[in-house]
Amino acid sequence: MVDAKSYGPWAIIAGASEGVGVAFARQLGEAGINLVLIARQKPLLEQLAHEVGARSGVQTRVLVLDLARTDTLERVREVTHDIEVGLLVFNAAASTGIGYFLDATLERVVEAVRLGPLGYASLAHHFGGRMAARHRGGIILIGSLAGNAGAATRTPARERVALKDSPDQFVAEPEDVARECLDNLANGPVLVPAHLEEGFRMFSSMPRRQAAETMTRLLLSFRK
Repeated sequence: MVDAKSYGPWAIIAGASEGVGVAFARQLGEAGINLVLIARQKPLLEQLAHEVGARSGVQTRVLVLDLARTDTLERVREVTHDIEVGLLVFNAAASTGIGYFLDATLERVVEAVRLGPLGYASLAHHFGGRMAARHRGGIILIGSLAGNAGAATRTPARERVALKDSPDQFVAEPEDVARECLDNLANGPVLVPAHLEEGFRMFSSMPRRQAAETMTRLLLSFRK
């Protein structure tokens, strides 16, 4: 488990309002690390901040923010300029839906790019530079393996796209995902959970088009 002495006194969790983000907040709070919680849903963030603070005694800051905005980095800087951030967890994600790229609206596609690659890059660059200067810190960028390994995590987001459990699909629990990430923080740069390694290798060995089409059919078969 990480600790404030090794990484720093504060952690940012981008995408903290539910699912894996909540699990990260609880586990990092138990480790004595103060938290900056970022997401769009103010009531859920405030509830989580109160819960973790009361249980663990750590300090919390809440930033209500759509991480797909063009001024995300500036907004995050405003609430973190006076603290030492030793751990960045980017857990937020946007989906264009289960199906083909051209069936999604351009707005959904652009949102996914802003939240995913651009969000990862901007926050990792900003905080990573400061961590490097201090010679300590860690960054966790959560990516979906749905395009490679055919698995998912039991989160509200999974429920919103109406995926059902199936004997053919391993469904991970948020607490286990967060714990495995934190336990393996020093074992990067890429971590593929043990239960996904076989599927990851199989899909990664396919031509990209075949893998994408196979994954689309598989996910559609899991719809309720």
